[in-house]
Amino acid sequence: MLNVPRWITLPLFSLICQGAPISVRAQDPGKIVIEGPHRAIQGFPLVLRIVARGPLQVPMTSLYDVNADIHVNLSQKKGDKTYKFYANASMGFDRSPEGGHIDRDGRELVNNRIGDKEEMAILVDVPSLNYGRANFLSVPPGEYLLSVTFPHAKKTSEALALELIAPSPADRAFLDEVVEPAILPRRREVILWTWVLGGPKSWRLPVSKTKELLDPAKGQMQFHVLVYQIEKGEVRTRQQAAAYPVPKYLELEKQWVLLKLDRANKVAGAEQALQAFVETHPEFRWRLQPAFPGSNLFQNIAD
Repeated sequence: MLNVPRWITLPLFSLICQGAPISVRAQDPGKIVIEGPHRAIQGFPLVLRIVARGPLQVPMTSLYDVNADIHVNLSQKKGDKTYKFYANASMGFDRSPEGGHIDRDGRELVNNRIGDKEEMAILVDVPSLNYGRANFLSVPPGEYLLSVTFPHAKKTSEALALELIAPSPADRAFLDEVVEPAILPRRREVILWTWVLGGPKSWRLPVSKTKELLDPAKGQMQFHVLVYQIEKGEVRTRQQAAAYPVPKYLELEKQWVLLKLDRANKVAGAEQALQAFVETHPEFRWRLQPAFPGSNLFQNIAD
């Protein structure tokens, strides 16, 4: 097994499928559907659930990935300003010797080709796409239209209405408590929630203080709190995880987590239940594909 620091490179839900990336020169005829909150507090995670419908070339990514090959567009409803968010790895690309794509630093951009009527669900945290550049806190509060672009497929989703709200004093105090271990020294205002989830155990999320947040911020933190508690070993079973609420649009993702916990804990019938779930929700099927060594479900749970 490779000894790779998962908090830097590895995806959350065994997301890397086999097969070489495929280049798409023209716009794919597939579709991108996005789900997310309609009200969000600046500075907190903004998780998008993206379901791609083929034929389409789809970036392979997770909440652990700061190099997702995805662009997020945030356009003012009343105004002509558009803010664009994307990771360093998606700023520019070239062809690799094997025929795939590489970024400016020579890293492979992993994309998966899905066929006609196939689906593939991925999770992306928008603030974590801003590693090393203008951060999400620089976007003024207001009403926006949010869309997602897969640059290699040259495909953009329909827009999701989003109201961006300034944090309350309690929200800011919470963010200040998180910010110190979660950032690079040169960008002290930026929280990389990707690193909060999978970083060193010394990085602590003040879970008990989420009850003091504004309601939108509470919702934004819920799925991250669940994953964080699993990563830190505070939650290890379905029964424990089931007690953690998540936003409605992430309920299927929570069900996936519960099923994977069952399999990790060798619960009777867990494998059959997981397969039955995938039959009903085929957008998860790709997550059952063999992954590169070390990419278990979570760091602290054998899978």
